[in-house]
Amino acid sequence: MDTVPDQFSWDDINGMTYLSTVKNQNFPYSCNSGWAFSTIGMLESRIKRLRKAASPDISLSTQVLLSCDTLDFGCLGVKDLFIYFRVNHLMH
Repeated sequence: MDTVPDQFSWDDINGMTYLSTVKNQNFPYSCNSGWAFSTIGMLESRIKRLRKAASPDISLSTQVLLSCDTLDFGCLGVKDLFIYFRVNHLMH
């Protein structure tokens, strides 16, 4: 078994970056929607790894995810994600 490296970064794997772009959740205002930004960032990075960093980068819309929450547009934080899962029978 190989040893685990002391450091690792998805930013430079044989000269390729597998990170998605950073998005600003404070414009025009902040509403506790970090859960949606981190979810979208994770999905974008996963897609980028699956596509072997091929251009163009895929940019998913955080707003589409937030707009699924018609109560407060995702501004109550990660609690909204669990409510969405429960209402749509994705979680017991």
